[in-house]
Amino acid sequence: SAEDVGPGNKQAPYNLTVDPGAAVIEGGEWGRSQSQCLLSPAMNFFWYNRIGNVGLIGHSWSHEIEETLPHMYEACAWLSKQQDVDVALVLGHWDDISDSTPEDAQAPGWFTRMARLPGCKGFAAHKSLKFVAGSGSCDEGGNSRESGFQLKAFGGGCKKVGVPVLDTTGGRLRVLYFDASKDLSGPLNDRMDFFDRDRSPDPDRYMLDCVKQNGWRECEHFAETWFDEALSPGSNGIMV
Repeated sequence: SAEDVGPGNKQAPYNLTVDPGAAVIEGGEWGRSQSQCLLSPAMNFFWYNRIGNVGLIGHSWSHEIEETLPHMYEACAWLSKQQDVDVALVLGHWDDISDSTPEDAQAPGWFTRMARLPGCKGFAAHKSLKFVAGSGSCDEGGNSRESGFQLKAFGGGCKKVGVPVLDTTGGRLRVLYFDASKDLSGPLNDRMDFFDRDRSPDPDRYMLDCVKQNGWRECEHFAETWFDEALSPGSNGIMV
């Protein structure tokens, strides 16, 4: 992993032996030759890191699970050594199987695989392992609010635009969803008022005004609560 490529090490952190544009299909659309994207090795797209007491593991949904599995073991082993990480998120793209998604590469299925691996299994046992899917029908708490949630490009086709906030302070895991689309709903006059450049901020009326003026913690009354759970002590550092 790139973690092992320190100062002075000339080893490349990425495997660039595959040229993504090297393949050419003759007689493609309209009879013209077309390039076909070749997948770079899975290691180039697999990553893990941490922010504060939150561990993060991400992967590409394009690769077969067999190619990704060694990196999954590596990431879970790393996670088990992070003594002050209280919760871990596994991040994927799709929330279900599609024609372009290999089996178990969608976020919920990948989460199930990760939850069985040494190092991640302990987090899962304490309900401290969650998934985040980047594409789905709408922004929502997920198929199971105990396991994860999904974000469709900040709303996508369902006309729901919002920002999730992950909060792990105070010994709790909270995910609050600030739905900005509610500022744009209601009567036409209300929507026109919101876009009036000369208007004065109205933090009691509009969520975005409230957050800009006061910060999100003072505006939680605008948010939907997706998670609010006590962080389990001892969920980290367990190799089972």
